[in-house]
Amino acid sequence: MLIVVEGCVGAGKSTIAKGLAELRGSEALFEDFESNPFLPSFYEDSVAHAMETEFTFLLLHHHQLKKNVEKIQNKELVADFFIGKDLLYANLNLTEYRSRGIFTELYE
Repeated sequence: MLIVVEGCVGAGKSTIAKGLAELRGSEALFEDFESNPFLPSFYEDSVAHAMETEFTFLLLHHHQLKKNVEKIQNKELVADFFIGKDLLYANLNLTEYRSRGIFTELYE
């Protein structure tokens, strides 16, 4: 089972996920946002760097969940990110229709 704690940046998702995992005797899975090499550039110019940032987050999240699929299926994992939010951010940040379409196809 996958339990997801979701909220805004800096809201305390990681703290809650850690505490919930400890309380339930589960393992916590934390978003590896620091692995996204495009994030600093995105903060400097979000329009110019949205595509590579959003695609990278989707692939990072997919990889993190894929690596833990056995735990999700056979045990319990508490995550501080929700891959569905990638689609939300892509719809907000990808202004070009074609890029949004490609992102949605990859997401699905």
